[in-house]
Amino acid sequence: MMFRKVFIAFLLLFMARGAYPQWPLIDDGLYLNPSDAGRPYSKINLTGEVFNMVEGQLWQFGFGGAYAFGRHRNQVNLKIPFVRTVFAGIESFSGIGDITAGYSYVFYERSSVTSSFSHATFSLNASFPTGNQYTGQGVGRTVIVPALTLSFKPVEQVGVYPVLRYITSLKPAQGEWAGGFPGAIPDESGSNPEKRISVLQLAGAFNLEFNATWLGLTPVYTYDLNQGESTINLRPEIGKLFNDSILLRLNSTLYIAGKRTLLYWTQFELAYYF
Repeated sequence: MMFRKVFIAFLLLFMARGAYPQWPLIDDGLYLNPSDAGRPYSKINLTGEVFNMVEGQLWQFGFGGAYAFGRHRNQVNLKIPFVRTVFAGIESFSGIGDITAGYSYVFYERSSVTSSFSHATFSLNASFPTGNQYTGQGVGRTVIVPALTLSFKPVEQVGVYPVLRYITSLKPAQGEWAGGFPGAIPDESGSNPEKRISVLQLAGAFNLEFNATWLGLTPVYTYDLNQGESTINLRPEIGKLFNDSILLRLNSTLYIAGKRTLLYWTQFELAYYF
């Protein structure tokens, strides 16, 4: 039995060589209430995600929430994921993923109703290596993500939310790995030198908002500073807020150009705000 597990782990590492996923879009920043975008709110939520990669699929169910305090200018959040990885020709694996936690602070809030620039928020999120990296449930390293989020409302029905993120690991990651979401398995041992994750990402959500419903389109540019490679993704989204307390949303991150390892990433969320 032990030999079989070791053999499967080795086979996974071999198949993943050169097939590291790019980070498509991090969604563990502010937990926003769309009726007042830019301000943190308390909530509990359930997320379901499917990552369709070149080398296989990953299914993730996350349970978590956020707590806002200090007149809705501060927030702490937590997410516990359960992950199932499926690789062609190899049995699938399931288990707890990398737990994420974070803190956000709204350091600017507009004082004039005539200004379109409404909020500026700093957030710091971290994922911890609680998932098994050799079967695809985790990444094997602590990853930290400082981010700056801006909120603009040029008109009442239009929201623009640019985000700048830097993604790095506290310790070097083996091989050319530049992912960060569960399923980013390192390359075969010794194939590449270990380097710290160093990824810069710029995203901008453009939302059309009406009657507590929104249609969004988010282009995402990711640059891997270690490999000198870029990736462009596009995320369409639809969402609805019921009675200012129950949220439903669905989005899918699609590959556009650059390093092609992630084909698409689909996410569903059900949340209750309080």
